[in-house]
Amino acid sequence: MAHSDTLLGMPAEMFDLIVESTEKKDSRHLRLVSHECAAKVLNTFRERCFTSLKVMLATESSITDTIDIIKHPDFGRTVKSLPLVDDTATDPTHFWFNPEYERLKRDAMSLEKAVAAFNAQRSMRGSGEDRRLLKQLFRECGEVAVKSVHFQSYDGGQWSATGEWQVEADIPTEWQAGDDHCLFTVILAIASSTVQFDDFSMTAEHGRGIPISQYGSQPQKGVICKAALSHFDVLNLSVCAHDLDDGGLKQDAREFWSMMTELNIRSLEVQGWKYDEGEDVPTLTTLMEHDFPYMTSLTLHEFRLGWDDLVSFLRRQKSLRNLDVLFTTVGDTPQGLDNTICAELSRVSGVPRVKEEGARSDWFDWEEMDSE
Repeated sequence: MAHSDTLLGMPAEMFDLIVESTEKKDSRHLRLVSHECAAKVLNTFRERCFTSLKVMLATESSITDTIDIIKHPDFGRTVKSLPLVDDTATDPTHFWFNPEYERLKRDAMSLEKAVAAFNAQRSMRGSGEDRRLLKQLFRECGEVAVKSVHFQSYDGGQWSATGEWQVEADIPTEWQAGDDHCLFTVILAIASSTVQFDDFSMTAEHGRGIPISQYGSQPQKGVICKAALSHFDVLNLSVCAHDLDDGGLKQDAREFWSMMTELNIRSLEVQGWKYDEGEDVPTLTTLMEHDFPYMTSLTLHEFRLGWDDLVSFLRRQKSLRNLDVLFTTVGDTPQGLDNTICAELSRVSGVPRVKEEGARSDWFDWEEMDSE
């Protein structure tokens, strides 16, 4: 008797238990046992393998493979979310950043593989092929009703010893803040489409979110960004303010925030930029001027804020329920809040949940100064 006959002779409940306990990669193998097995496994296989499709934005084959899956008659309508990963690589012929490059350098085939992958990324970026493919991808998304898009970009990555680019590695890359090519290519493709999604979210490390001053100073980019984000019912955004939004850049940042307040932003993460001790850091004065009526969650990362300005801003955000203050200095705080800043900020602002990590309060004792 064939193995497939024995397997198919099981009670349906037992077969379903086997399928449920089979790992994702092994469910592919189970489908190859027979046509009957493939039919029985199909629903579970579709949900496990195709509900969420990760797209590597700088890799042409990843985008084309995703398009093919979405167009597939059996699997396309299973796709509900698209994690879009910025996998832009550094030049593998630059060996001085970390020890992994030395291992890559010693293997000619691995180095050749890495150089080919890097050159392919550069070519696709330069020719505009990535934008064309992403426009096609989002057009197909409209046909199968994909619900959500999640953009991911990290400030770490490295080449493996076998010549493959690894995203999310612990070793920082040479990326500079403001390299928004993948992000803006996605924005352009969505803006030119007719598809409507449920939600858009972002996981973006330092310098990888939407650049406030840049999109404010370049009206066309700002308008296109707003147009693209209008294709989503709910927004969970990450923006970066690695430039000071004071002085000459203040109006640029103000223009950006004015456009963003018209969108349905439910959560907002605002990141400053890494700075050395003693350097000026962003103050977010322009953010404090605006109201976000739908925002329920706010994260502030690496800024210097004034207590009164922060409290006034928080009080105006009527929907805000969660606030995270990360590695931020809050100046002119009431005296003695070092260990109770979260509780006091929650009390005076009306935000139910306030958490901090690495935050510092900075107060000045005028009475003590007068007595000297």
